[in-house]
Parts: sequence; C-alpha cells; structure tokens
Amino acid sequence: MSKKFEKIVNGPHRAFGNARKNIARIHTQTKKGAAAKYTGAGVAGMIEFLLWAGKYAVLDNHVTRAMEKRFAKKSKDSFAKKYPNLSSHMMYYMMLAASVIAGPKAYEAFSEAEFHSNEQPDSTRQEIVQPTVTAFSTKQEVLDLYWNAIAIGLTELETYRPSPKIHRGEVRATNGLGVTYYYTRDANGKISRKNATLKTPAMSYDKNYEQVRMHLEYETLRSLVNAKKKYPNLTDQQVVALVWAGFQRPADIMRISSRLHTAQTPQQIADAFQDMGGLSPDGPWGKGTLKRRWICGAYAAGVVTLDDLLNMDRDAFSKVEINNIMRKKHFLLGGQTVKFVLGRKNSNNTVREFLAGFDTGRKILAGEKAVVHVHTMVGFEDNSENAAIENSMRLLNKGEADFKNKKYKNAADLFAQAIKIDPDNMEAYSSLALAYKRMGDKNKSIQYYEKCCDVVRECNARMDQNKSLLLDYDVKAASYYNAGRAYEAIAEIYQARGDNLRAQQNYAQALQAYEAAKQNCARGGAGKKRMDTYDQAVKNMKKKVGNKKTSFLDASKKLGNHAHSVDFDLSVLARMGRDA
Repeated sequence: MSKKFEKIVNGPHRAFGNARKNIARIHTQTKKGAAAKYTGAGVAGMIEFLLWAGKYAVLDNHVTRAMEKRFAKKSKDSFAKKYPNLSSHMMYYMMLAASVIAGPKAYEAFSEAEFHSNEQPDSTRQEIVQPTVTAFSTKQEVLDLYWNAIAIGLTELETYRPSPKIHRGEVRATNGLGVTYYYTRDANGKISRKNATLKTPAMSYDKNYEQVRMHLEYETLRSLVNAKKKYPNLTDQQVVALVWAGFQRPADIMRISSRLHTAQTPQQIADAFQDMGGLSPDGPWGKGTLKRRWICGAYAAGVVTLDDLLNMDRDAFSKVEINNIMRKKHFLLGGQTVKFVLGRKNSNNTVREFLAGFDTGRKILAGEKAVVHVHTMVGFEDNSENAAIENSMRLLNKGEADFKNKKYKNAADLFAQAIKIDPDNMEAYSSLALAYKRMGDKNKSIQYYEKCCDVVRECNARMDQNKSLLLDYDVKAASYYNAGRAYEAIAEIYQARGDNLRAQQNYAQALQAYEAAKQNCARGGAGKKRMDTYDQAVKNMKKKVGNKKTSFLDASKKLGNHAHSVDFDLSVLARMGRDA
C-alpha cells in the first residue's frame, strides 16, 4: 500500500484519537468540568473506534493487503500488477456485493440442507406443512372435527378391557377403552352416568367406543372448549393431544394450554404436556401418566403422526421405559428415540388392525384418510448431550435388530458401545444383561450368566449416582426376576457338576432376587398376572433351596467369596415382557 493512501485511510480515526488524548490532558478544577472532560474523551474515543472499524472493514484489512501483495508479485494482468492497491479493493468490493446479493439464498439453502440432515432415518415422512388452527365453540363441534384422530390415539394409549375390571387402588371398574363410568343417553340427547362396577355388562367394541364419545362429551371436552376460548391459537394437533391428555384428567387441559400458549419451540410444546397438577411423577400412576404424555407431546410437536400410531402394536407404548423418553425434565424427541418407541412390540395386533375389526373402527379409519398428517419438526434441539443420546439410541436400535435375529454377541457389543456413549441409557443396560443371559442359555456358560449380573450391578451403581433418573417399580421387578433366572441357571450348572455348595449359594441368590421382584411388583401397577409369575418363582425356588442348613452367607464364607455375596442390590431397569 502506498504511503499516501495509507495516510488518507488512517487520517480520520487518528484525528479523533489525537482529540481524545488532548481532551484527556485538560486540567479541570470543578466536578462539572471533570464530567465534561470524561464525556468528551469518551465520545471522541467511540468515534475513533467506529472510524477505525469502518476503515478495517472496507479499506485496509488482511484480505486487501494479501490480494495487493499477490497482484504485485504474481498477477499476469498488467493493470493489476501496475495498480495492485486499486485492483485488490475492486476485487474486495465485488466479493462484498456478491455476498449481500447471494447470501440470503445461500443461507436458506444451507438451512434447508441442515434441516433435512436431522430428519429421522428410514422413515417415509410426508412433506412438512404448516399446522392448521380450526375454530370451534361447542363440544359437539370438537367431536365432529376431531373424533377420528382422538379415537386412534386413545386406542394406542388406553388398554382395552373387553369386560369390566377393577384395578388395584381403584373403586370403579375400568370399562372398554379406559372408561370408569357407565353412560346412557335419553330421548332428548341428555347424558347421564353412574360408576362402573364388575356387574356393568360387557359391551361390544362399537358400544364401548360410544361410551368413549359420551365420556368425552360429558367430562373431558368442557375443559377443552374453555381452553380454546382463552387460547384461540391452539393448533389442531395440539387440540387432539390435549384431548388425549385430558381423557382421564380433564383439569390438566387448561394448565397445559397455558404452557402451549407461551411455547416458542417444538421442545417446549412437547414438554408442556408434563403438567399433571398435583400428581407425583414418581408414583405408579404418575409414572404411567407421564409416559403416555410423551405421545401427546410428540404428536403436538409434530414428531409422530396418526400413521405412526396406527402402525404401532396396540398398547405397545406401555413397554417403553420412562428413562428412554425423558431426561432432565425434557421429553426426548430425536429420530432414533422415536424409532425406538414406535418399534416396541406387544402381543396385540396393531391399532389399524384392531380398528378394522368392527364397524365403528372401520368408520374411524375411513374418516382418518381425510386427516392431514402434519409434521412440524423432526429431531430435537441440537446440543452435544442430545447428540450423544441419539448416537447411543442408534446403537441400541441396531443391537435390538441383532438381538431379534439371535446374534447375541453382536448385540452385546452394540449395547456396550451405547452405554459407553450414554451411561444413562437404562435400556442399553437391560438389553446387555439379557444378551449375556441368552448367550449363557445358548452356551450353558456361567461366565455369561455372571456377566449378566455384573451389568445389573453396574446399572444399579449408575442409578445411585444419578438421582435424576426415574425409577419404575414394575420394570425394577422384572430386573430382579431376570437376574434371579440367571442365578438359577448358574445353580443348575453347578448342580449338574455335583457342586452342591455353589448350587445352594446361587439358589439362595435367585430366591432373594425373586422375592425382591415380588415386593417391587406390589409397589407398582403391573397387575395380578405378573405378580402370580413372581410368586410362583418364589415358591419354586423355596423348594429348591429346601431345608438345607447351609445358608447363602455360610456357603459364601466357606468358598472365600463373602465379598461377592453382599452389597448386591438389583435395581436395574430391564425391559418388561422379555423374560419376565
């Protein structure tokens, strides 16, 4: 750069710099004079900085200096070589103009590519569209507008009871699709109800879905209509999700709507459905409610669609553990987590198959075809922790596929990698433990059975460290049961070898595990069938232990293995419904 040009571009900011220094040298004798002095110096300094920044941005910076040197030494163009300073500035201004013109379009294209890079893999999602906001003012309008979508969601979220059943801790019997009342409608259309009992007559599918409609009209939709009046911008998806959430707890609808009204992100929309009033999330009913709310939030945020629910095994969501869909008071919404949830299996048919089996269900399916499946978000807020969770869930899903194909060694490796990336992935622990157990069954190997129990102990230690993890008594009970089966298998191997001492030691551990399973099941809500399974395991194991005088601790001491026999609390979260 020529000395003359450099003097010109540096002149303005240097002039104000000199002015700032001169003002700072002024001697004042009054407070007002001092204030004026410092104000003047500050203003001059600010102008100096702005002029310097402007000079550096558009006249004299590293880019223009580098281009100037290159033009002066290596340019083949005679004009650029003769006037390198002018040529470098002309090139620089052309680059600035191009960025201003093309920048927004480039950013838009980049954002679009970034968005699609986060889409759920292996999905056949429809094109994302803007969610609609439909006005309504009466309960009947809600049923006319949203009945098909409401019925589809409730078919997945509520366990269908073909005949009335009283759950533990309740006084009313559950009828059909989670309804605990019996409704009738008179000639004038007025609905009346009474408590359902074991004597309430069993009804056909069609009649039970009529009960659901009357239950909504009588109890749930009043709160929804009031919420819509106060918050008119609730979207159609949010309205449907609110009905699902308020089906059994209508009072929650207004509170959730208030949070939806202020939600700014899809994550906040989904998390709004955690509001359960005074119901504790740590109790058995609170845990189950919170689990179901994930579906409500995921649908409201556009993570899952009605198609997803239709293709799920009916009532399969009950097989999902709370730790795999919630972390640090946030619902997990990433693509791999969604894939995991939608892939849960149950002995029932799918929601679509179930509805296709009766007239009302077929009408629901026919009406559902007119529903626009809106997808407003895919994935969730991007940060390093969520990325680790997603990567761990990806390995878990791959391991699940290998497990189903009986490739237990490959599955175990993938589950172990998933734990290494996300030590709070409780499902990976339980899956790893079961993979080792299956390898033990396959190879009659004590080593693999012991690895199964080691994983149980490791998971328990992790849960003790991280108090934010939610415990589920039903899943904990299944963990004890599966560990008991591993100890029982070890005992049988030793029994076959004629090593009765070690056999008794492991039978005693199995008995302890089965009894713990029974105790935890009593605190949970899995029901009589599962309790019977654990109770029978306890009875069978007591027969095997018998009246032997050799206790578990005595046997451990004789074997020099006392350290291994104590401080062993099986509280791993294992998947219900596999071995249990």
